[in-house]
Amino acid sequence: MNSTNKISNVIYLVLLIAVVETISLVCLKKGNNENGLVVYILYKALSNEGIGKVNLMWNCVTIITAFVTGNLLFNEQINKYTFYSIVFAFIAIYFLYLSGNEA
Repeated sequence: MNSTNKISNVIYLVLLIAVVETISLVCLKKGNNENGLVVYILYKALSNEGIGKVNLMWNCVTIITAFVTGNLLFNEQINKYTFYSIVFAFIAIYFLYLSGNEA
């Protein structure tokens, strides 16, 4: 399998994950919460804030923790582009914070 096909397959799988995750978020926001620690924490977050803000923060934090974990545990390299991605994730969280403080 060439690299273009690999990337296409990954994109399709990530889109599928995004659709399933979005449906799950809608169910949780409507109060359909099942047992489980992650589900409980997410349900509590969604009880206090909208789906978009919670999901944006969750994904940005996941970007940061995934890069750091990959680097520390698996010796994955962080080049200037991945470093910029981490910085932009922090900036996104900061702007999200600012949007909640707007009068």
